[in-house]
Amino acid sequence: LLSEKINFTYEEYASLTMTTLARNSPLALAIAINSFPGRELIAIALVIGPLIELPVLYIVSRFVLYIKKSGLFFTCRISE
Repeated sequence: LLSEKINFTYEEYASLTMTTLARNSPLALAIAINSFPGRELIAIALVIGPLIELPVLYIVSRFVLYIKKSGLFFTCRISE
């Protein structure tokens, strides 16, 4: 939705999506740490964070490619 309002190209949209997901990986880590409240399990939570992040990034990258191939992404650049 944001990319439509800013008139991003597909490449800019894909870059914004992947950067946003990668930058929010500490959020996934915080969820994992809260899921394991014991201090001795923090090491497990540190391992689970990237294990959650990588499949999510893969799924989103496939979705972004699907959007490109199916023509669901439209850009209307105003020429100057």
